[in-house]
Amino acid sequence: MLEAVEETANATIRLIRIIRKQMHTYKRVMWEQTKLYSKDLLEHLFRPPNTKVLFLQQELGKQCQTVSSYLEKLCKLNQLNKDSHGNTNYYINRSLFELLKKACRRSKGNDLPHSFFSLPASPILRNQYKNHRAISPGR
Repeated sequence: MLEAVEETANATIRLIRIIRKQMHTYKRVMWEQTKLYSKDLLEHLFRPPNTKVLFLQQELGKQCQTVSSYLEKLCKLNQLNKDSHGNTNYYINRSLFELLKKACRRSKGNDLPHSFFSLPASPILRNQYKNHRAISPGR
């Protein structure tokens, strides 16, 4: 039992280290390419792997146009992917999404935590999540 706890703890520590490296890369790219850097923005992009203008606007206390321009700049730098669905644009941190998917495949549960998506999440991400669950071993 203790070996399982230790294995889970070590896997979690490795995942956190990788996420921190990704955050550092995003920070560097954001600053070097756009002179745009905000700790709150960076942390927001690494909570769930997707967001939309309204969520970021509420968190940063910025105008809709300002937040949209931040997100569009990050899309142009290939740091985010834009997913339009209806009248809503979702911005997806694809590298974080893929990293979490890989971590879930390695775990025994093969499942993503309930809090993985902020609601409402990108419909395309939800479909990919469902597909991931459908093809995961042991399901």
